[in-house]
Amino acid sequence: MDCYIYYQSRCQDQALILAAVQTLRTLLPSPLKEKFQLQRRPIPRKQTSSDETASDVLITWMEIYHDIPDDFENLLQEIVVKSSIEKWTVAERKMEYFIPVLPAHNRH
Repeated sequence: MDCYIYYQSRCQDQALILAAVQTLRTLLPSPLKEKFQLQRRPIPRKQTSSDETASDVLITWMEIYHDIPDDFENLLQEIVVKSSIEKWTVAERKMEYFIPVLPAHNRH
């Protein structure tokens, strides 16, 4: 089973999120660390309006964990606290689980 965790941060905090995720990644057990992915939505290209500042722009992040163990949530919660990532998120981290249905297809 795979776990997808998504959350948002202010655009101005993206370097802090990246640093926290690097810490989080170093604390993961080897099998999870090797398959861990971090993605984010592209930052909108639109110009900010006069009443909107760069600090108002939010970035959506996605942590992807493949082949998670049964005790994943407990393990990850401990690591999240140590990484301090929640200091830089603007809302709670949302977790969703998926199981593979079709095998991955090589793009070669």
